[in-house]
Amino acid sequence: MSTDPPSPGQQPNGESPPSGPFDSGDLLLETLAAAVDAADDLSIGVVLYFGGGTINGLLISRAAWLQQWTAAIQVHRPDLGLGNMLQSLLEEATDGEVSRIGAGFVHLRDVTYRNGALTVTTQLWRGSIDRLNGWSLEGKMTTRAPRAPRPLDDTE
Repeated sequence: MSTDPPSPGQQPNGESPPSGPFDSGDLLLETLAAAVDAADDLSIGVVLYFGGGTINGLLISRAAWLQQWTAAIQVHRPDLGLGNMLQSLLEEATDGEVSRIGAGFVHLRDVTYRNGALTVTTQLWRGSIDRLNGWSLEGKMTTRAPRAPRPLDDTE
């Protein structure tokens, strides 16, 4: 019987950890994000902690985030046609392909980032769950329709 410690990515019994939709290392946040994804019109206020800063915003579904992100691109740079191209790709994608977009990520709207004296606000934010140091609920929960996209403004 070996007394060697398990190698990275292995459990003490030598087996690889189970893989699946909850591979980010934070089962609770993944579950909360999955619940919001299933409801689609639900948003939940969260505070995310990472790298000495905080991000406050409303956790929204992947589908809502993709729709708003695509619309914002179209509003910001209609001359490129990128928003229309992305929308077409999303419409043609299978459910499995769309579900892979954003797996392991959280999707927020109405976001405020704070780090010391720096405060930045933005419409949409997407971040990897495995890069976060922690999170908490902020106390906002809505089921209202999202606001219409605003043009992205580099001066904010």
